[in-house]
Amino acid sequence: MKGSSVLLAEEEVRQDRGFIWKHIGKLAWPCAVEQLFSSLISAISMMLVTSIGTEAVNAVSVTNQPMYIPFVVFRAFNVGGTALVARFLGMRDEENAKRACAQSLLLTFAMGLLAAIGLYFGAGAIIRFIGATDDYYYLAMRYMNYVSVSIIFQSISIVAACMLRGAGRTSLSMYFNVLASIVNVVVGYILISVVGMGIDGAGIAFLVAQFSGAAFALYLLLCREELPIHIRLKDLFKIDRSIIRRIAHVGLGAALEQMALRVGLMTFTMLIVGLGTAEYAAHNIAGTMYNYVIAFGQAIGMALTSLVGQNLGADRADLAERYIKEALYIALICAGVLMAILLLLPYQIASLFTDDPEVAKNVVLCLRLLALVTPAQIIQMSICGGLRGGGDTRWPMVSTMAGVLGMRMAMGYLFIHLFDWGLAGAWLACILDQNMRAGVIYLRMRSGKWKRQKV
Repeated sequence: MKGSSVLLAEEEVRQDRGFIWKHIGKLAWPCAVEQLFSSLISAISMMLVTSIGTEAVNAVSVTNQPMYIPFVVFRAFNVGGTALVARFLGMRDEENAKRACAQSLLLTFAMGLLAAIGLYFGAGAIIRFIGATDDYYYLAMRYMNYVSVSIIFQSISIVAACMLRGAGRTSLSMYFNVLASIVNVVVGYILISVVGMGIDGAGIAFLVAQFSGAAFALYLLLCREELPIHIRLKDLFKIDRSIIRRIAHVGLGAALEQMALRVGLMTFTMLIVGLGTAEYAAHNIAGTMYNYVIAFGQAIGMALTSLVGQNLGADRADLAERYIKEALYIALICAGVLMAILLLLPYQIASLFTDDPEVAKNVVLCLRLLALVTPAQIIQMSICGGLRGGGDTRWPMVSTMAGVLGMRMAMGYLFIHLFDWGLAGAWLACILDQNMRAGVIYLRMRSGKWKRQKV
């Protein structure tokens, strides 16, 4: 592969399926490894916190909730930067790609700084609002002091990862995110289990990990001159309003989509909490497996964001569409394998998480229904990645609002409260939601209108 872009030179373009699958796989596998590894490390980190005590677990859990909000904003607006970087590189315009990278970094860092200040000084009120009780309130306050500062560094890592993916350098984003995860576990183990610093050790470990990831990310962007999005330090002090407007134009739809998703999921969780302790515990365990399932859809979507954006920039809309269609076959294969695992091994999976017979029974039920969610979930995430690469964030937003805030909430209430189907009803609502979203997104892809979006 020549040059600074993942887009192949014209004489190298071959549209046979084997070549395209290999190209998609080359970009997707680092994203999949990154997502799966992060989920695994999160589980290990929680095990370390569990050794401190139940209060510490509750403190970390309640603190994580408000942290999702700035992350949603960061990732959403970086969709705009990613689409611009991919489009400019497809046009062989590295200078503007670098400008888009620098402005995305500047914009996200500013939002990260504001979020850190707000969370640090508003920690007490926020934690109380979420519902922290006196037995772990002060532990949560201490932990949040560390993680609120870490948002500054996380904002850098998030934008760097998005820009590198837009440039087709997914393995580089994998490296510094995996590094941060490893540092979190190693430092956490030393400070919690060896030094005995308790919740402060967990907070410091998280802060050090995010600083490490951000430092590595900045090194890549500022010092690796061979990168097509290599920037200079002085570029970060120049405000380019035209680029920022273009980033915001594309990113606004993604921001609204993510906010709708978070509000919908939080409200839906409230319906499930009312079912009882065993049902809620089973739902959370199945949710852990769900995170592993969606990692494959996210990986394919991230690869398509770069490939579609660059091919549209090179005026190869035909090849951009071909990549999306071939990616759907890959998505279906992944879904088939995951469905087989969930349907054939639900009892074995449940036994890894719980010894409670009642909880295990509900976990098995959820996993079997999760198997039915899997194809639609992976398909819609894959296609959405391609649409975002073309700058089309409106229809992913529309499908999410209709699916999560409409279908899932309405059917969830109907199945749980009126039909009294319990946890099965909740997951049936998820199946309907995901299939509706997949259908809407697929029809949008088939319309071809995404190929004419301006970014």
